[in-house]
Amino acid sequence: TVSKRPTSSFKADFEIALGNFGEKKIAAAASGPITDNLRYRVAGWKETRDGVNDNFGTGGKEAWAFDQYYYEGQLEGDIGDKFHWWAKAVDIGYNYAGPPGGRVSTFNAAPYLAANPALGRTGFVDGGLSPLGSYAFSGDAAVRSFTQDGSYTQNPFYNGVRAFNSSAALTATLPQYDEAQFQATYEAGPFDIKYLGGYTFYDYQLNQDQDGFPTKSITYNAINAIAPISACAAVPKVIGFPTTTLPASLQGCLITGPKTINPNVTNKYKESRAFFSNEINLVSTWDGPLQVIGGLYQYQENSEQPVESRMLDEPLMDTRFDPLTGLRTANPDRRRDYTDNTSLTFSYGAYFQGDYTINDQFKLTGGLRYSYDLKKFQEDAQYVCFIICSSTFGVTTSDSIDITGFSLNGASPLYPAGSNPQPGVVSGTTANPGGVTRTADGVAHRTLQNDWNAITGTFGGSWTPNTDTLVFAKYSRGYKAGGFNATAMAPLPQTGKELVDAYEGGWKQQWFDRRLTTNAAVFYYNYQDAQAPLSVVTNPGVPGSSSYTAFINLPKVETTGFELESNWEPIDNLTLGLTYSYLNAEIKDGGATYRDPTRLSGDPLRDRKVDGNYLPSSAKNKVALNAIYRFNFEDGSSLTPTISWYWRDKFYASIFNNPTEQTPTFQQTDARMLWNSGEGHYTVILYARNVFDEDGYDLVSSGLRTGDSTVYQTTTFTPPRMFGVEFQFHWK
Repeated sequence: TVSKRPTSSFKADFEIALGNFGEKKIAAAASGPITDNLRYRVAGWKETRDGVNDNFGTGGKEAWAFDQYYYEGQLEGDIGDKFHWWAKAVDIGYNYAGPPGGRVSTFNAAPYLAANPALGRTGFVDGGLSPLGSYAFSGDAAVRSFTQDGSYTQNPFYNGVRAFNSSAALTATLPQYDEAQFQATYEAGPFDIKYLGGYTFYDYQLNQDQDGFPTKSITYNAINAIAPISACAAVPKVIGFPTTTLPASLQGCLITGPKTINPNVTNKYKESRAFFSNEINLVSTWDGPLQVIGGLYQYQENSEQPVESRMLDEPLMDTRFDPLTGLRTANPDRRRDYTDNTSLTFSYGAYFQGDYTINDQFKLTGGLRYSYDLKKFQEDAQYVCFIICSSTFGVTTSDSIDITGFSLNGASPLYPAGSNPQPGVVSGTTANPGGVTRTADGVAHRTLQNDWNAITGTFGGSWTPNTDTLVFAKYSRGYKAGGFNATAMAPLPQTGKELVDAYEGGWKQQWFDRRLTTNAAVFYYNYQDAQAPLSVVTNPGVPGSSSYTAFINLPKVETTGFELESNWEPIDNLTLGLTYSYLNAEIKDGGATYRDPTRLSGDPLRDRKVDGNYLPSSAKNKVALNAIYRFNFEDGSSLTPTISWYWRDKFYASIFNNPTEQTPTFQQTDARMLWNSGEGHYTVILYARNVFDEDGYDLVSSGLRTGDSTVYQTTTFTPPRMFGVEFQFHWK
């Protein structure tokens, strides 16, 4: 957060704001001197807003809601004439039913999965680790009764209603966030010695109804019973994992006795992260054409990210059976799936840059940097499959099967047993290249580690023929350290480092007595080994070929673009602004053949290369216009209305550039009216965002539902029209 610094004279500000959807905000700040050489600033605000979309299950409102606060304190001082320092401490907290992490207006268009006897009761399961809560609404004759939160029995968005239908709100909370920064500068004659340090620690939690349905319980004629064919009539059966058809000896059958399950699944994601950095540099202050800066940089980060899904209302999850060991163990938390990764990251850098002024018109800039990164990860995971896997393993004594050993083994066909360990998997051996082991409690473990380094730099020049003109050109090489896909024991979890050669040029010009300003820039970025998670096809072109998900490097990606910014004052007090950007982000060489998860087996476009495709979320064109007019009155007060318009081009949500994953164009108009009193003590602001309440699109993606072999879209809308008023008071 960039904050105003302490002031040498007393100043204070107070603000209160009200808006639609119950928005309320109160803020205050004060700064001034403590002594001649010591100054302070304190500031804080608290803000709340209700949700904008109904949740028929909970009866509440969600999406874009928040309850947040921010407090900061600063001290700034001087010790003598040459030593200056500044420190800031921050405390932040929030309880969101909106971003970041919490619910926004995101809706999937799929109807609840209906029963289909010809396909084997597809309303019961569609992949995953437990039965679908929507089975209650499937129309299957085997369903005897069910209980739910609310009374809505269909996906609201399928019926054209922007609402949710789940048992609990999706909320993100920040119970603790502490930040501290310190800077100090010593003026040592021909150069300044500057230190910058910072520390941040936070705890973040995301809580959600993971299954996304309002169902609490379902009573049905049991479809997971195992019996000899002679005892009852055999019926088809969908298992979900790992097959969809049972051998005849294990076919299920409908039985008279009812079975009751509680399918609700809750999920909790936690993230605890602490990081600190130290940087010291020397900045020249001498007279002369050459000015330099050099420094050393250090960064360390510790993090843990446990994720748990639980079926807390389901007593049949109290134990779990492991087919690999034949043992049944207690599952006191009724945990369905669990993943965790703890990491330790170190980054170091040394850099030097110099600017040489040839004359009043020409200046050259050049610099080099050495970077070193070390990353260590520890993975832990466990999967328990409820009901839908029992028959697969011929288990009649447990409804909860521990499938960790089958699904979380890190195996890759490229590194079979007897080969070298997979890259970056330090727990791997020739006998176990994936490096996954299990402890007595059934949890899988793996250790990952590697380091990367690079020498990067920049060189450029600028030409200033007069005070109204600047022309510049620059080349830079950038570097991004390699990393790991440290979730759920993925095969081949490591990705290599990413490099980019960046070429930029621009022209800044002031015209007509500086009433018109234009800033134009062009750029070309050539990425080598751009990082991306994708499913790689093992044997392209071979029917039935398997695939594996890996964190891979795309050999060559090119991004070209143009940016224009202009401000024009055609008459006094009127300012017109224009910004335009063009972006072409294209994959020139994607390397391997990848599997598109939105296409069915047998589709000729399921396995394909991505050469020539555009990068996800890369809109080609963006335009923004704004107009500001200032009315000045005789008492010194002023009224400034502003209107802004923004338009963004369409883009794709995935690297496969499917038509079903194209986010539409989006435009929005905002307005603002600001009044300042003559003495400068009072300010009133009226604002409206999305004035015409137009549908805007943050993202449109798609996914294949195997139960009915249909692709459905998921749409995330931008916020609806929001308006309000702010009152500010300033002491000077």
